[in-house]
Amino acid sequence: MTARPAPSNHPVFLLAEHLDMILAAIEDLQACRPTAFPGNPQRIDAQPQMSLARYVDELKGHEMAAIVRVSRARDLTRDLVRRDSRFATLGGLFVGGTAALDEAVQRMIDKTGYAFATGGDPIGYLRARGVVDEEAGGVGADQSLEVTDEFRLAGSIEIGPLVELVATFLNTIELHFDLFPDLSEPDEFIHDGGELVN
Repeated sequence: MTARPAPSNHPVFLLAEHLDMILAAIEDLQACRPTAFPGNPQRIDAQPQMSLARYVDELKGHEMAAIVRVSRARDLTRDLVRRDSRFATLGGLFVGGTAALDEAVQRMIDKTGYAFATGGDPIGYLRARGVVDEEAGGVGADQSLEVTDEFRLAGSIEIGPLVELVATFLNTIELHFDLFPDLSEPDEFIHDGGELVN
């Protein structure tokens, strides 16, 4: 099957951009590492201390970016499915598989709610996202923190399966539409003395 260009007003272009940005936000999320700062200089045994609050703030920023992109991609997917029934199955999987984030967006908008921010408690946030054990009361100085595929966006959706779903959806769109047409010079034209000839 040969991919064909979509009309310029087709939602597939914006949808593809949002899907790509979801993957980028998750990649940024997984690249986050806690930074260390010097310990108390008054102590001889001073060890570098981890800035947990700064780490969590960085995670939240990338997480929110991913959630907002998913929310917009869901709207655009519904529009795409209405226009092109070939995407009904995969589009339905994407919309249904990300439905749990609807409530997360509402919590982000609701300034009186603390569920998304876990009450401002960094450890509570890390527990809710699966970065540390749910029973953890704190984070040890020697504990390695990293975002794995089990990280739960808004405490609801694991990013591993989400990345697979988004990548599959994006690849499928690319198979059907020529999103990035080759703008190079056509093969049948050659340069002859600075002019194009056929």
